[in-house]
Amino acid sequence: MQFPKLGFLRGALVFGTVCLIGMGPFADGRVILKSWQVLPSVVAPAIMFILLFVLPLDMTMSRIFMSGQEHLEKSRLLAIIKLEGALFFALLLSWIPFFIKITSPVN
Repeated sequence: MQFPKLGFLRGALVFGTVCLIGMGPFADGRVILKSWQVLPSVVAPAIMFILLFVLPLDMTMSRIFMSGQEHLEKSRLLAIIKLEGALFFALLLSWIPFFIKITSPVN
C-alpha cells in the first residue's frame, strides 16, 4: 500500500498526532509550568483530548466524500481513513497510563 496524498491540513493532523503519541508516555498527570515540561504536562493532554474528537470526525467526513467519486479518489480516501483509524487507536493506547493516573484515587 502506498502512502496516500494527504494535503497540508491532513498532513499537519497526522504529524501532530504522531508527536502526541510520542509524548504520551511522558505525561504522568503532574502539572509542571516551567521549561519544556509544560508540553507533556499541560499542552499535550489538552490537544490529545481535542484530537480524540477530530480524528473520528475527519474519518467520517472522508467517508462522506467517498460517495460519487472515481475509483482512484475512493481508494485514496479509504487509505486516509485506515491511516487515521490506526493513529486514533495508537493515540488512545499511548495515553491510557495517563487516563489511569488522573482517574485513580489519591492514596
